[in-house]
Amino acid sequence: MTLSNVLQDLLTQFQNLTHQLSGKDFKQPLPVLFGSTIGQHMRHSVEFVSCFVNGIDSGMVSYDRRNHDVVLQ
Repeated sequence: MTLSNVLQDLLTQFQNLTHQLSGKDFKQPLPVLFGSTIGQHMRHSVEFVSCFVNGIDSGMVSYDRRNHDVVLQ
């Protein structure tokens, strides 16, 4: 399995999950996520994947420079 396949599978899983949960579910802080919400956790994960993919061409990945898109969460 290639990296591209793995990333596509991850994003497909996120997409499927978003169709199963309500807006309230995304905003509910959860102890298992150390008080974060599912929306925050998914945003964080998507932003890390985006940083990685965008950094491949330049040869530099900076997770510190990622967007914190609250609309996404």
